[in-house]
Amino acid sequence: MTKGARDRVRATLKGLALIGGLVASTSATANEIDVFNELSSEYTNCFAFFTLARRCAPRTATEGELSRNQELRKATADGAIMASKSAGMSDEALAARTKLAVETLAALITNDCVNFSVLIAKYGDACRLLLENPKERTQEIREGVNP
Repeated sequence: MTKGARDRVRATLKGLALIGGLVASTSATANEIDVFNELSSEYTNCFAFFTLARRCAPRTATEGELSRNQELRKATADGAIMASKSAGMSDEALAARTKLAVETLAALITNDCVNFSVLIAKYGDACRLLLENPKERTQEIREGVNP
C-alpha cells in the first residue's frame, strides 16, 4: 500500500472515530436521528458504490487496488452501522437498506460494468468527501447541505 493510501485510510479511521464520539455524546433528538439516518444512507450508498467497484474491477487490478477497495468497503460499512445504530435503526432495516442500495446502483449502470462511469460521476466525489471528513459532512447535514 502506498503512503498516500495509508494516509487516506488513517484519515478515514480517524473520521469514523469522530463519528463514534459524536454518537456517544449526542442525545437522540428528532433532528439528530434525522442526521444519523441521512449519514447511514450516505454510508450505505458508498458501501454499494465500492461493492460494485469491486465487482467491476478490471482483471488487471493490482492486489493493492483490491486491498484498498476492501478497506473502503469496510470503512463505509462501519460508518453505516454506527450511524444506523445512532438513528435507532434495526439490523434488519440496515440489511434491507444495503440490499436496496446495491440493487439501485446496479440498475443505474443497467447491471453492466461498462457503464460504471455513471456511478463514478454520481458517487465518487461524495464518497471520497464523506470518508475523508465525516465530521464536516455531519455538520453539513445538520445545516441542510447536500453533496
